[in-house]
Amino acid sequence: MQAESQNRVAPLCLPVHALNEPAEALAEYANLSLRQFERRFLSSYGVPLRDTRRLMRHMLAMATMLRSTPRRGQLTAVAHEAGYYDQAQMVREFAELSNMTPTACVRAMYGDTEQEDEARLLRYSGADRQLVITSPL
Repeated sequence: MQAESQNRVAPLCLPVHALNEPAEALAEYANLSLRQFERRFLSSYGVPLRDTRRLMRHMLAMATMLRSTPRRGQLTAVAHEAGYYDQAQMVREFAELSNMTPTACVRAMYGDTEQEDEARLLRYSGADRQLVITSPL
């Protein structure tokens, strides 16, 4: 029993804004090698750092699209604001993470879609929309 407690390692506690720093800098901050940091991160959060960053970009892009309806040609600005390299990267990650393109997601959010059952989960009314927009990521 005592050997078990000695093998446990304290979980990493990182502020959200630190996740945008290079992995090497985070490892140095935690006084760990890069590989050990990656293992500890996975153990602490259950998801690799790379996937955590992908999910954060995706959530930020969705929040940006909820805040204001992107007009035609503005998805590139949304992509850059969310931390994507370009719009193509955002489209690929949207397809992987939500099974729809950003354009289809905008249509679903604002009611212009045939995917009624699934899309209704992306629609928020007045007070609910404000709550979602102002919630910290």
